[in-house]
Amino acid sequence: MKKPVGGDYQNILAEIANAKDTGATELSLNVPQLQCLPNGLCELTALQKLRLNCAWLLKDLSQLSSLTALQTLVLGRAQDFCWTLI
Repeated sequence: MKKPVGGDYQNILAEIANAKDTGATELSLNVPQLQCLPNGLCELTALQKLRLNCAWLLKDLSQLSSLTALQTLVLGRAQDFCWTLI
């Protein structure tokens, strides 16, 4: 799995850890250059809304199936793609 190195990826991991600690129901991540989902994202089972900005390199979203409370998934910029899961 190819992941960007440096501060951006560490910031993403920190945001995911914070969301897990607080039981967040919404999360917005800027994920440029990410080709796979960040570690820990699939553990955020309380998420109801997930926005992955700049996610055009992501190819496999199957790990999101563990997010059983997820109702809305936004990929790209807000105006690009938005799915409401029912």
